[in-house]
Amino acid sequence: MAHQCNISISNAHNPFALTLQSISYEGSFSNVVPAGATIQNGMQIPAGGTLSFVLTGGDIESASATLVWLTGTAEGNTQAEITMTFANKSILLLGNKVDLSVAPAGTNSSSALPAYGVSYFYASSGNGGPRGRDHINKTGEHSPVNADYAVVANSFVAQPPATPFLPGITNVVMLMMENRSLDNLLGQIYASANPAHVYPEGSARAYDGLPLTFSNALPGQPPVVVSPVPEGQWEVPNPDPGEPWYDVNQQVFNIPPTIDNPYSTPPEGAIPDMEGFLANYKIQTDAYNKKYHKNSDPAQIMQYYTPAHLPVLSKLATSYAVSDAWFCSVPSQTFSNRAFSIAGTSNGFVDNYNKYGEHPIDTIQPSMRSIFHVLSNSGNNDWGIYWHRHALEPLPITAEIFPQIRDLMIEKSGNFNQLKTFYDTIDEGGTLPAFCYLEPVFYPEVVLGKTLVSASDYHPPYNVCPGEQLLAQVYNKLVNYKNWDTTLFIVTFDEHGGTLDHVTPGPTIAPDEMTDWSGFTFNRLGVRIPTLLISQRVAPGTVFRSPGTGSADNVPFDHTSFVRTILGWQGIDVSGGVMGARAIQAPDFSGVLADGPINNATVILEPLSCPNTNADLPLNDLQKCMLTMLARYISGAEPGSDEHKKAADGLAAFNTVNELTEYVKKAMRAI
Repeated sequence: MAHQCNISISNAHNPFALTLQSISYEGSFSNVVPAGATIQNGMQIPAGGTLSFVLTGGDIESASATLVWLTGTAEGNTQAEITMTFANKSILLLGNKVDLSVAPAGTNSSSALPAYGVSYFYASSGNGGPRGRDHINKTGEHSPVNADYAVVANSFVAQPPATPFLPGITNVVMLMMENRSLDNLLGQIYASANPAHVYPEGSARAYDGLPLTFSNALPGQPPVVVSPVPEGQWEVPNPDPGEPWYDVNQQVFNIPPTIDNPYSTPPEGAIPDMEGFLANYKIQTDAYNKKYHKNSDPAQIMQYYTPAHLPVLSKLATSYAVSDAWFCSVPSQTFSNRAFSIAGTSNGFVDNYNKYGEHPIDTIQPSMRSIFHVLSNSGNNDWGIYWHRHALEPLPITAEIFPQIRDLMIEKSGNFNQLKTFYDTIDEGGTLPAFCYLEPVFYPEVVLGKTLVSASDYHPPYNVCPGEQLLAQVYNKLVNYKNWDTTLFIVTFDEHGGTLDHVTPGPTIAPDEMTDWSGFTFNRLGVRIPTLLISQRVAPGTVFRSPGTGSADNVPFDHTSFVRTILGWQGIDVSGGVMGARAIQAPDFSGVLADGPINNATVILEPLSCPNTNADLPLNDLQKCMLTMLARYISGAEPGSDEHKKAADGLAAFNTVNELTEYVKKAMRAI
C-alpha cells in the first residue's frame, strides 16, 4: 500500500494570506484545491481560504513534507512563520508524524507568537477514524496520515476585548481537589439564610442547596432520606463510591446494569432523576464487604457534611463566592474531567481506563496541548505547576496523566516546582507566576510505616480534614502575598466521585468528534461540584451562576470555563478553536469580580488538627489508576512496553499505600 498524507489547511480565522516560503518533500502532490494550483514557493492561501491536497509516496518510499508559510503584518509586528510537518513513512523509518510550530519571522516580529500561538491541528492515521487535536489519533492502520491544520490569528492582539477578563487581577492560583459533589460538601452552607449577593443580578435569591427531603430507595424498600454525617466521622463514604461512566449513568438515571446493558447506558431521550446513588453504592458496598469482611452501610451515600465538619471550605464559600450551578465536564472520572479543565477536551476518553479495565496498564493517556502549551506557544511562560513530591508522586499528576505536559516538563523544567517553593516565594516577598496551578497530595507520604503527610485531595474514603488543612494553608499564605489585592484563588473539584447531588445535569456540546468504546458523544454534563472564587474583588456571601442564567439559551458553567476565562485574561481568544468547540461557547466568570477591592474582611482560618491518613486503607480508584505512572517511573519505559508491563504487574499486587511505598522504594534502590 502506498504511503499517503491527506492534508487540509484552513486560513479561515486569519485576516492575512498565507504565503509559502519554502517546501521540502518526498512523494508527489495531487488533488490540489484550488484547481490547477501548484504547491511551490510563493503560492498563497488567501485570508479566509483553504487548501487541500494529497501527498503520495510509493509502497516503500515515504510521503512526507515540511511547509513553511509567512503570514501576519510587519506594521503590527505580527509577521510569523508557520511550519507544518507531516509524514507517512515505513514504521522502520520513524513512522508517522504531524506537527505545527510558530516562530517570529524577523527581529521586528515581537507580537508574532501572541498573534499566532493559537494555531493548531487535528490528525489521525488510518481510514475513517475521527481526528484528535494536536496529536495523531491512531485507528489501527498505519496509512494514510490525515491532518487538518488551522492557522488562527488571536483577535485579542489586534483588538483587546471591550470587557476585560478578570479585571484588575495579576495572579490566578488554581487548586483542583477530588471527587466530591456540591451537595455532599456544601449542601447546607445557606440552610438558614439567603446569600448576600447573587450573580447574575436577577437570578434566584436562594442558594440551590441540598433539600432535606431528598431521598433514594432500593427496590422494595422504604426511601432513605439524606442526613448529616455523624459527628466525629470524617471518612464518609467508605468504601470509595463508583465513579466510572457506567456507575454515573446508574446514579444519575437510576438504570441498573443488566446482561443486555452492562454499562447502564441510558436510552435516547432518558431523563435523569438523580435517584440511583443508593442502588449503585449498594453494589460497591456489597463487593467491599464480601472482599474485606466488613459491614459497610450503603446508606452512607445519602449523608452530607455540615459546615461544622468542614469549617475551612464552608467559611471560604460564604466569605467569598461559590457557584451552585457549576457542573463537571464529563459524567465520569478524574482523568477526563481534569483534561477538560486544562485542555477543553479529553480527546474522546470517558473513563480513567480503556473500557472496563482494572489493571494499571489499561489506564488512558490523553494527548493534546493544554492551557500551559497555549500560553507558552503564545510567548507567555509566566505560569507554574506545583506539587508535593515524594516516593509515590515523583512527578505532578498533571504531567503523568498527559504525555504532552510530561514533554513540556522536560522543555520547561523551571515551570514545575514543589509546593514548598510556592510557599517560600510568598514568605520571601517574591513574585508568583501569573498563573499558578496547585496539586493536592493524592497518596499519603509514608516513611517507615508512618504517615508524614496525609492525602489532602478530599477523595473518598480518606479523611476530609487534611484537605481542609491544605486549603487553610494555601489561603493563609495568599492573604500575606504582596499582590493579594490583585489575586484570584480558585478552588474546585474534578468530579463528584459518586457522592450525592440532587440537581440534574443538563445537555452540552461535544468539543470534537472523538469518542471511545463507550460511544458517548459528550453531549451531557457531569454532576455539580463545588467551585469557589476567592479574592478581595469578590463580594462576601456571593452565589454565582452562568451569566446567561434565566435565558432560553443559557450555557451553564463547566470546566471549559476555566480554559476560556484564564486564557482570555492572558489576552488569548479561544474562539478560533484552539481549545475545542465547547470552550468557544463556555461562559466566562469574570463578571463575579469587581474592578477593585470590595472584600477587605480578613477570614481567620485556624490550623486544624487532623488525624493522619490511614495508609493501610485499600487504594482508592484514583490511586489504582496512578499505578501505571509509578510503573513508568520504576521501569523507565513508556506505557505498553514489556518493561512497563512487568513493573505494572508488580504494583498491581499491592493493596495499600504502606505496602506500595515499601515496594517502590526498594525498586528504586535496586535501579
